[in-house]
Amino acid sequence: MLNLQLARKYSRAIFEIAQEEDKLVEYGKELAGVQADIGSVPAAMSFLTNPQVETKAKKELLAKLFAG
Repeated sequence: MLNLQLARKYSRAIFEIAQEEDKLVEYGKELAGVQADIGSVPAAMSFLTNPQVETKAKKELLAKLFAG
């Protein structure tokens, strides 16, 4: 339940930023790309959704995956 609440807060914040910058389409495309990239690697999905993996390790993986 907490994960769903956090997801809603983050998604709302991203939406508001995109709306303020008048870049809803661009943000939508970027987020879809991130979802497709992570979704195409089942091991990454398992790692990121595993509650036993520390948040720091998840952040490090995402930073490496999307550097640049």
